[in-house]
Amino acid sequence: MSSTISERELAFLLYEFLDTDALLQRDRYAEHSREVFNATLDTARKIAEDFLAPHFREGDENEPLFVHGKAQLIPPTRGAWRAIARAGFLNAHWNEAEGGLQLPEVVLRAAMSSFYAANVSTASYPMLTIAAANLLRAFGSAELKSRYLASMGDGRCAGTMALTEPAQGSGLADITTKAVPQADGSYRLFGQKMFISGGDQDLTENIVHMVLARIQGAPPGVRGISLFLVPKLFFIAGLLACHVRESAKFDPNHGHPQSLDHVEGAHSGVRHTHCQLWCFGVIDHLALTRSGGNQTGQEGLGELLMIRSSHGVHLSIFGLAPG
Repeated sequence: MSSTISERELAFLLYEFLDTDALLQRDRYAEHSREVFNATLDTARKIAEDFLAPHFREGDENEPLFVHGKAQLIPPTRGAWRAIARAGFLNAHWNEAEGGLQLPEVVLRAAMSSFYAANVSTASYPMLTIAAANLLRAFGSAELKSRYLASMGDGRCAGTMALTEPAQGSGLADITTKAVPQADGSYRLFGQKMFISGGDQDLTENIVHMVLARIQGAPPGVRGISLFLVPKLFFIAGLLACHVRESAKFDPNHGHPQSLDHVEGAHSGVRHTHCQLWCFGVIDHLALTRSGGNQTGQEGLGELLMIRSSHGVHLSIFGLAPG
């Protein structure tokens, strides 16, 4: 990847400007070393060269198709996703107890900059999945983490963020997607979302959408917005939602994409416009304050939590700088 990213600049930023070696003095990172960091960068560079860069042009010339209500990506995208997931880049920064390696996030971001340099459209899928999983790790209940987190870490389940609505644009304070409480503590969502990057794809068994909505009766403005986890396939009969097998009993959620959005400069990435999220069914609740349901964190803090996740995406985009 020497033609698309400067290894010298990356090393300067990590070891001279940011003094990443100093992190090795902390107990959390004591088992790592500069050699481990460099090996991580080398692995990412190799994956970028072998699995992302080769189909950049093909993806640019062949946008995802929308066939029978589902998005279809070019086949090489699946190979790239599997390579990134199998190498552990989706969960390398997680705690060991969560199945991660406790890799410093600054090293992870530096490694993933090779993916962005090689093919930013394909690299957007792991970027968004990491952001959604971080929300689940920070604010999800133990039950919900057990259902979704492991599969987001090993690549069987991807993640997205669903904020924008057709009539509201970027004015999140005015969103109208409604969350109706159910008797079992879950919610049903009614409304529409658009511009959902990765809103549908054929890379993974399942997709976890982090959706902003307003609980029925909530106050107007941003204080009335809460955050909900909406899986493409939802959890039933005691099974884990992202562990899909032929014999498993999983139902598709009632939300479905209506069309694809054409994105300038990132033709092979999927964004849905008017991805209708109506009547989601009984879905799971990421709750800090109550058990069951599908709300992430406390009521009324949805925008704040989503912004936290967006910061991680912004940091990933900054990774394009050392080119």
